[in-house]
Amino acid sequence: MDHLPEEIGQCNQLEYLQLNKNQLKQLPKNLRKCGNLKHFDISFNDINCLPFQKGDLPNLHSFQVAKNKRLNFKQELDKFIHAPITFINGNSIEIESIPEEIYFFKGLEHLYLQDNKINDFVELASFHQLQNLFIKQNPGSKYVERKQILKLFHLFNEMNLEDEKRKIYFALILNYKAYTQKIAVDKLLIALNFPDAIVQNNVYIALDYHIKNPFFI
Repeated sequence: MDHLPEEIGQCNQLEYLQLNKNQLKQLPKNLRKCGNLKHFDISFNDINCLPFQKGDLPNLHSFQVAKNKRLNFKQELDKFIHAPITFINGNSIEIESIPEEIYFFKGLEHLYLQDNKINDFVELASFHQLQNLFIKQNPGSKYVERKQILKLFHLFNEMNLEDEKRKIYFALILNYKAYTQKIAVDKLLIALNFPDAIVQNNVYIALDYHIKNPFFI
């Protein structure tokens, strides 16, 4: 399918719209009338702009736009910051950083950002409801497996950790040196008590950096 008919706007009770794996380049403006949409999936198309405006789709739970490389992910997320989104799929859209708009979705449970160009994932540790996080094939995730990340987030919730510690331990398991090299030595020493071997090992790497660069201690 290479187009969606304007008549789609007459389906004002529509809740689930799955348009993945088509040849769509644009969507009809009348799609805005489908205000009850909860699940929206346009993955594997070539769409560069969505017809919605800020405040549309107030009931949206799932937003999936994987492989739409021309889409302005940041701009489109901004349209839905007041929606109760729990599922986002932004795989393979060539973004270089995580847009700040994503942090409006405090109840986010499933986040897919695989195959992008992202270096820094540390702020994602602030999502306390996150159940699934897919970030492989990014520059900032090459040192860790998904199962290790899921284990880490489970420990976060089990230990009821504050956001600062969550970010420190997440940066350590990712071995994100731009962050870990700035962690104060006293906080690194505390991190040695965290029950994860990868975190502990990367603490020693960070401490070694501090020893060799005492200016930062």
